Amino acid sequence: MVNTFFQQLSKWSLVGTIALFFPFITPLEKPAWANSPDDAPKNLTQFLDEFETAANEQNLEAVTNAYSSDFNTQEGLSGQDLTEKLQQLWETYSQVNYEVELESWEEDGDDLIAETVTHIRGERQARGQQVELEAQLRSRQRINNDQITSQETLSESSQVFMGENAPRVRVNAPNQVGVGERFNFDVIVREPMGDDILMGTAMQEEVTASNYLNPQTLDLDVLPGGGIFRTGEASSSPGQRWLSAVIVRSDGMTLVSQRMNIVAETSEL
Repeated sequence: MVNTFFQQLSKWSLVGTIALFFPFITPLEKPAWANSPDDAPKNLTQFLDEFETAANEQNLEAVTNAYSSDFNTQEGLSGQDLTEKLQQLWETYSQVNYEVELESWEEDGDDLIAETVTHIRGERQARGQQVELEAQLRSRQRINNDQITSQETLSESSQVFMGENAPRVRVNAPNQVGVGERFNFDVIVREPMGDDILMGTAMQEEVTASNYLNPQTLDLDVLPGGGIFRTGEASSSPGQRWLSAVIVRSDGMTLVSQRMNIVAETSEL
């Protein structure tokens, strides 16, 4: 059942689709060019407001029209890929709420470059139990003529809770590491477990278009008290990886997913 449920939830990017993200991510330092959102041009703030409204109203046509025909992401996802995943999310979660925040912006010729943070919360019923999604995406998008032409994901994470007593967790993981660098990935259960037996596992996988669209299954192990504590080693080449984990107790389950950037030169985290 757990593997089946994990497949249904997948990462949704956990919705790179429309800009997510979640509070346990450490905010990235703003670039030197960053302009205050208070000084943003009206056409930019209006575009973001309309985008947020379209998402909250689940207006797929309006969201699709916000992407240019040649839109792309660093993972090779097209605008059509993203809207398809968004539609799947809406079909899965009966209630989804989006909040888009403008962090900074810049003019580049005829383009506007906007760095945003999008929070997503979703609810649904599965097997008679409540399922809650909380996710957050920090991204930088290039906008031309009221359409997004490209998007770079700066950080991304999500947590999914199923059941009346899903474990509440704290995630310790880096947003960025150097090639070949060792790192810790800890998913720490916040509350005492009493006599409950915890099961779970963690995995690392490459961020690719196919991984967005084809979720993986996980084999669970009995966990020591306190959660999951893993040490990993970054790949020898730059790229992006998903750090994912699932923790299960008798009356609840929690799934977490976080993107980690691997860079050629280690920078301060």
